[in-house]
Amino acid sequence: MKLNIVDIAVVLMMLCVFTSLGNAASAAVHVSGDAFMPVLLDSLVAMVLLCGISFAAYLVGKVPGLNKLPVIFWASIIAALLSSPLFPYHKEFFAITEKVSLTVISTVILAYAGLALGKDIKQFKAISWRIIPVSLAVFTGTFIFAALIAQITLRWSNVI
Repeated sequence: MKLNIVDIAVVLMMLCVFTSLGNAASAAVHVSGDAFMPVLLDSLVAMVLLCGISFAAYLVGKVPGLNKLPVIFWASIIAALLSSPLFPYHKEFFAITEKVSLTVISTVILAYAGLALGKDIKQFKAISWRIIPVSLAVFTGTFIFAALIAQITLRWSNVI
């Protein structure tokens, strides 16, 4: 099944709404009951920015010559540029996007990934038990190298 631009935009809009609702509900439970609407509005603004980055990365990933690299690469580059000191509004960008909890974003994305996996359950069954050691190796390697890169970067910048 091939998705077009409208399908991607609809999925990203749904992601904005569901993530914003989850973030506002989390804030209402953990902070106070009357924090729902302000957090919802702040979350919607932040999620529109984040989903805009995702949509821009999707469009860049469709450009001939640039489509050799995955969309996540382009999303990372765009987000890094927007949050770097080279961008004149990087402080405002950071102030807006930090209002959304990473755990709320992860929950929505993992739910979507689970639904996407559910449609290919026959292929998943064909892989059988072999997926478990491969997944563990990938997760372990990713964690170790991410921790190593973080350690080197934090020591280099004198944070630790």
